[in-house]
Amino acid sequence: MTIKEYMTVRGLFEVYGEDSKKVTTELLKLNKHLELKEANKILLGYLDGLNAKKESLTQLFTYNGVEYGLIPDFERLITNEYLDIELYENDLSNIHRLMAVLYRPVTSSYGKLYEIEKYEGSKKYSDVMLDVNVSVYHSVMSFFLTLNEILLKDIHESMTKT
Repeated sequence: MTIKEYMTVRGLFEVYGEDSKKVTTELLKLNKHLELKEANKILLGYLDGLNAKKESLTQLFTYNGVEYGLIPDFERLITNEYLDIELYENDLSNIHRLMAVLYRPVTSSYGKLYEIEKYEGSKKYSDVMLDVNVSVYHSVMSFFLTLNEILLKDIHESMTKT
């Protein structure tokens, strides 16, 4: 399932709640060339993604022959990257823009180390990210949620040790 399909189905579930039949009908209305079998496959892919176990972090992936890499060092974020991440991280209609901030083409690599293109705004790669597999998005969100849980736990433990 692509990020675009995921965003569409998620939006439909927000509108129609748990009515999967209505979601499927609206999905078919949105794409007149989509067959019922394909619409059901998209819907099942979405539901399976919600129930999937946490995936390992996808640091690198290849799409259309281009290798994309996750920001290699979050301590070296530039102001625009940070502000755009803050802007897009909680807005499910901007998943593709968030992904365009987090992942950019790899410019050089050596072993497990790599560098990515300098940030020029989310617009440059946001359309590309619409067609990327949503599992990449799920993996990075799971990573950040897990990291957040660990940090909160560590902060709590350090505060109670006084």
